[in-house]
Amino acid sequence: MRTSGDLVINSSAVTMLDESVKLFVLGTANQIRRLNEFLGIQSPNL
Repeated sequence: MRTSGDLVINSSAVTMLDESVKLFVLGTANQIRRLNEFLGIQSPNL
């Protein structure tokens, strides 16, 4: 969700993200953990 309130569902692989964007992610705990690692985010202990 962008700060403008626009909701983008299934954005393309080239969609640019910045710090103002809220990213809602669905997946298994392992998939989300791997995404966090890719993004350089420390995963909480689940």
